[in-house]
Amino acid sequence: MISIGDNVVNSENLQTGNVVQIDEANNKVEIAYASGGQAWVLAENVKKLLLETDPASRQQFLND
Repeated sequence: MISIGDNVVNSENLQTGNVVQIDEANNKVEIAYASGGQAWVLAENVKKLLLETDPASRQQFLND
C-alpha cells in the first residue's frame, strides 16, 4: 500500500520521487520527482523505494 509522502520509484522510467496525491478512482498516483517534475502514473507502475541506510553495521557483521 502506497501512502502520501512515501519515497517511490516509477518502474516505467526508474525515476524516484515522493507521492503527492492518490487518485483511487482512476488508480493513479501523482509523483513529485527528485529532478523537479511531477507526473500522474498508474499505481501498478509505482513501487516503494527501499534503501539500505546503515551499510557500516552490515560490514561489521560480515567481518565478525
